[in-house]
Amino acid sequence: MILRVVAGLVRAGHAPSLSTLRGLASGHNGSALHTSQQACQRAFGTSPSPEDRPPLAGQPIPSTHPELLAPGQLTPGVTAAEYAARRQQLAELLPPGSIAVLPSAATTYMAGVIPWPYRQDPDYYYLTGLNQHGLAIITSARAAAGDQGPAGAGGGGGGGGGGRFILFIDAPNAQRTKWDGAGVSREVAAEVFGADEVHYMHEMPRRLAALASAAAASSSSSSSSSPLVLFDSDRVGGHHYSTLMALLKPALETPGRISPLRPLLHNMRLVKSPAEAGLMRASAVLASAALRHCMASTVPGVTEYGLAAAFEYGVKAGGAARLAYPTVCAGGADACTIHYGRNDKTLQAGQMVLMDAGCEYGGYVSDVTRTWPVAGRGAAGPRGGRGGFSGPQRDVYAVVLEAHQRCLAATRPGSSIRDLHHLCIDVLSEGIRDLGLRPGASLAEIRGSMYRDYFWHSLGHYLGLDTHDTHLVGHDRPLAPGMIITVEPGLYIPDDPRYGPLAGLGVRIEDDVAVTAAGCEVLSDQAPVAIAEVEELAGSAVEAAAAAEAAARAGGAEPRTLPLPPRGPQPALWQMMYGRVAASAAAEAIGVPGAGAAGATARERGAATATVS
Repeated sequence: MILRVVAGLVRAGHAPSLSTLRGLASGHNGSALHTSQQACQRAFGTSPSPEDRPPLAGQPIPSTHPELLAPGQLTPGVTAAEYAARRQQLAELLPPGSIAVLPSAATTYMAGVIPWPYRQDPDYYYLTGLNQHGLAIITSARAAAGDQGPAGAGGGGGGGGGGRFILFIDAPNAQRTKWDGAGVSREVAAEVFGADEVHYMHEMPRRLAALASAAAASSSSSSSSSPLVLFDSDRVGGHHYSTLMALLKPALETPGRISPLRPLLHNMRLVKSPAEAGLMRASAVLASAALRHCMASTVPGVTEYGLAAAFEYGVKAGGAARLAYPTVCAGGADACTIHYGRNDKTLQAGQMVLMDAGCEYGGYVSDVTRTWPVAGRGAAGPRGGRGGFSGPQRDVYAVVLEAHQRCLAATRPGSSIRDLHHLCIDVLSEGIRDLGLRPGASLAEIRGSMYRDYFWHSLGHYLGLDTHDTHLVGHDRPLAPGMIITVEPGLYIPDDPRYGPLAGLGVRIEDDVAVTAAGCEVLSDQAPVAIAEVEELAGSAVEAAAAAEAAARAGGAEPRTLPLPPRGPQPALWQMMYGRVAASAAAEAIGVPGAGAAGATARERGAATATVS
């Protein structure tokens, strides 16, 4: 037995000393035997030593996921320093002596104990970078007049505590960990996520009461009428919402003591940092590249749900966490239903299909729409080839495309979504007149209200951590560099016989657009909008796939019917999906490890081995 142990130690690189061997042989060296047992455990044991165990973060951090996060990043593309700067900005905006209380999103359940996939509250994510349960308290950077400094609250700052970040997290629970995995530890919350104080959630009632009391004392001493607590009482989906409402009830019942927090955060979130803009670009490129694939895959017989599945696979293969919203894939007259979601039909030759889809990458979403013909060899268009729009379809599409292009040209600093909407109405009204949808009506009458029968949504909205982002910011706000909006004109003609060949035609073209100092930049540029390019692309991938399948069968192989999971580094996957230039730009914009000039060779090497089937 001793000989086998010694041999094993030598093979593992833990050769015992001569004195240890003598002790083992004699059987009298207890300490040596203990040392050798430890060496055996290190060499052959399955449990890592405490210093070798990864930190308990509950989500990716650079030390555990270096392939996703560069050093210093908390989430893809965004550093811990940027999150800290956001919290400091909020602290400086808070009334003197006040505190901001922000819960994370709670877990929601689809049935019994089966949870829906967790999505963090966007405001909480914006301030903390955490993708798990918690409660954040930010104290004002400014003390109330006459306040002598932060009041004691059992371990740290009260009202006016100099912009402190106080974080409450769920306490470790061995039973819950078996089901849901471990959450962030107190050490990681402080050292990695930058919390000044970290407490467990069961301590929250006592500490929050102390913080609120300290804020009240500061306000009383200064005779200030500013709110004590900034908290959104309508966050009914917040973690421990009922407990928070009970704790803050006295303040809620006193006029002026509690003020909404969300307006401050929406104004902060409106203009995107360079890191955020990079994530938005990556999300938009993923979505528009997947839409391009769907356009190329559309022929008669393809199903709406099949195209929706192809889109979801494409964006998730590229690293998207989830869809931004349920995909709309509407063939025929269902394109006139804005939120059509059944996706249950088989597409027929001669129809158009409208697809409105987006994804979430690094917390930031995209929202892209294209409309194209269901192509096929049997439906050759005027230019020959695979086919294209019919005459009426082309006419309606051309009106929407004109509105799309003119609104993009007018998107610049100083304009507003409202201005662009009015321009869109002008262009569409002219198109409605020219298409003959309202015979006898004047252009002024169509502009006045008649257009609403064919276009009833806004030209666009703000985009960011939410699809309809920062909804408290009005559409009259002048656009500024760093804002990102959608531009999405549409025309929807009711499926009514009185409209003749135009009946049931619905077209929308939507892009994600970043406002720049010089004007704007379209982020979702991987899927074409020009009529000739759309017709050339539609159905083009199906012929190549059919030829490959025929060749496989001729060679005696059975072609697979489901794609293989993607593999390879993310930049290489992106390069295969939408080309080297766009992939490099998107990867470098968010600092994906392996991107940039230094990573070019790695990308090329990875592209040779990565598979997106």
